[in-house]
Amino acid sequence: MSDRASEARVNVLVADYAAADAAGKLNVVGGAWQVTGIQAESGLTGPVSLVVTIDLPPRFYGEEFTVEFALLDDAGNLVQVPGPTGGMIPLRIGQSVVAEKPAIPGQYVPEKTLWSRTQAISTFPNGLPLRAGAAYTWSVRIDGDDAHVWKTGFYVVGAPPGPVIG
Repeated sequence: MSDRASEARVNVLVADYAAADAAGKLNVVGGAWQVTGIQAESGLTGPVSLVVTIDLPPRFYGEEFTVEFALLDDAGNLVQVPGPTGGMIPLRIGQSVVAEKPAIPGQYVPEKTLWSRTQAISTFPNGLPLRAGAAYTWSVRIDGDDAHVWKTGFYVVGAPPGPVIG
């Protein structure tokens, strides 16, 4: 179990579009949805942005840690998507980040007043190749800690059922 994971405050959000500006403020459009559909022309979902914010107490300033985002299907398996060479690969993104001391240019903030905030945005502007009629979950882990996992789920709708005759 990771001390960082047990003390972290993590938010996970899906949106149509998300970006962070130079000041670190999030710009989110169509955020916090739980239902999406498949586009008829592409067979993909609409655009998807995964937004994750991780706040850590000041005692972790300067420490490096790992973050993993994974997309799971309704059975808890990693979702497979086409990779760069055409083969299928799991949709799992990992990276190392540093818990930075907050800095606000031109402003005084007393030492160790603010928690360190790390923001990560993964965008899929063309959508994802997901199955209609299925539930999915984005899962976030810090330092590989399975005891503390943050999640958000969504459902991919299909065409409405036709009339029942007979």
